[in-house]
Amino acid sequence: MIKIEHPVFPSSEQMDFIIEGMRNAKNSWKLSDSFKCTDTNACQDCPSNGGDRCRAFNPIRGMVLGDKDFALMEKLAKAGTDHRKYLRMMQVGVRITAPLYFYKELDTYKVGTVCNSCSTMHKIQAKEFTLDDFSCEHLYFNPILCNIEHTIRLLNEWRVLFNYTDEERKDYFGQNGHPKVLTKKECWWQMIQLLPSSYNQTRNYTFTYENLINMYFARRNHKLDEWRIFCQWMLDNVPYFKELVDYIEKGDNKVSKGIKFSYVGKDEKVKSLKEFFSAEGFKVPDEELAAMTVELPKRATKGSAGYDCYSPIGFCLEPGQEIKLPTLLKAYMPQDIFLGAYPRSGLGFKYYARLANTVGIVDSDYADNEGNEGHIFVKIRNEGDKPMSINPGDGICQFIFQKYFTTEDDEAEGTREGGFGSTDK
Repeated sequence: MIKIEHPVFPSSEQMDFIIEGMRNAKNSWKLSDSFKCTDTNACQDCPSNGGDRCRAFNPIRGMVLGDKDFALMEKLAKAGTDHRKYLRMMQVGVRITAPLYFYKELDTYKVGTVCNSCSTMHKIQAKEFTLDDFSCEHLYFNPILCNIEHTIRLLNEWRVLFNYTDEERKDYFGQNGHPKVLTKKECWWQMIQLLPSSYNQTRNYTFTYENLINMYFARRNHKLDEWRIFCQWMLDNVPYFKELVDYIEKGDNKVSKGIKFSYVGKDEKVKSLKEFFSAEGFKVPDEELAAMTVELPKRATKGSAGYDCYSPIGFCLEPGQEIKLPTLLKAYMPQDIFLGAYPRSGLGFKYYARLANTVGIVDSDYADNEGNEGHIFVKIRNEGDKPMSINPGDGICQFIFQKYFTTEDDEAEGTREGGFGSTDK
């Protein structure tokens, strides 16, 4: 058996300090997007406040870990011991009650751990031994095959003798015909050497995230129930732990919690549609613009790489004509991911239509920076010889999230403060 109690996780102040240290290497403090949240309703995107997206994966005592900070944590966690120092700064405290045979293996992870245990050396005689003090769920209780109850009786007999005064022990051994009167210490030795490895001991541990991650990968499929339960507890209870181990294990093939499509704000929707449609010669009443519905991009099949993007309106392009179409969408993604906008093969084959820039790239910092909400626009050009008609809800392009890499001597420190073309300076 194993009992896991009283977990203690990093405070918001500690997490702020850890994030600061993590970003020191590249002087990228300005890119941090974590914050202390004392009231979830204060966040306009929080589902509890009518929003569609919460920035918190799993808040740690008031600290909401932002997408950018978490993306950097994921990247560094897989980059080797020299780069994941922040994991050694993130500590977890927990009280564990488990058998000695479990601790025998846990003690191999001594680096970076601190432990205070209930003493078997000095306090073993403090209470009477009972069957509940031992992990014996797998024992077959047969007088021939198992003598745990007999061992418990012996332990209690020696415990009593240990607690006797010298005169009481002398009388006991004399009355029972023993040739020798054992001292207090000798009685203690009998308990220590009789104590089976199934004895349950309580210990208070302080681990680092790096300790726990190493344990998880080494012990998650262990034959001991205690290890499998402890590893599952890590996944279910330690903040951000599951996301980090998923990234380390699966890497580029994982589903990132930092990737999501969302809608632009209502005011932005009306403003953008009116401005851009007017420029393209479309006249749409404000009430129609305000009532317009938009469908989030989605994949057609499990094997599809692209998320189909749908037009919010119907329009017709004559040969040689083009339109800069507001999608009413924005996208969130970790720092090492970009969103590529590609032509749909159906439009290309049917109408010979293409995107004006062939492939559009949406960076991770395009959305919600100081000067831009992140509204994505798609410019479509009809290069065929017949009119191209698009109905509301028709697919106009496909979005694909892709990972990118930076050079080992990369020193980019700039912060985006706008939308299209803001980095071309």
